[in-house]
Amino acid sequence: MSMISAHDLEGKTVAFVNFATGTAIDLKDDLGFTSPPDGTPCIGWQAHLNENQQWKCVKYQHGPDDQPQFRLQNIRASGRAMDLYNGGTSDGTEIVGWQYSGFGGHQLWCIRPVGYFPAHGTIVKIENIPAGTFVTLQGGSAQYGTRIVGSHGSLNDLRTDQLWILKLI
Repeated sequence: MSMISAHDLEGKTVAFVNFATGTAIDLKDDLGFTSPPDGTPCIGWQAHLNENQQWKCVKYQHGPDDQPQFRLQNIRASGRAMDLYNGGTSDGTEIVGWQYSGFGGHQLWCIRPVGYFPAHGTIVKIENIPAGTFVTLQGGSAQYGTRIVGSHGSLNDLRTDQLWILKLI
């Protein structure tokens, strides 16, 4: 096995598990909705990789450095995509599920491979190009229910709260 290229993810279903904590990006679903309301938070939760932790990579275009930009559509929540709440660009902007109706900048993500470990697979950072922020497990906390937010960073800083193991489903 080797590092997965972002160019190979078009149409694929993936999950993201935090490298340090083992918690997955989960579209919160306390009430069992098949289509939770807009603004439902993304949280860190035990990695069971069920449908509320699965995201389909729908390619939009290539970014400024020829990396594909994707809308990440939740598999369980029909019609909901990973979204920077209100298009926020500041650190701590909540990442939520929101109805997609096109390819708005707050729903465009570059999945950037930054490393490979044989025991884990491809390690990525997930960047929102228009906002200049990365998907972050707030405070790097392993506590279930920790918010997933956008925070500034760089591809070189390898903050574990921004490192995600890419799981192909």
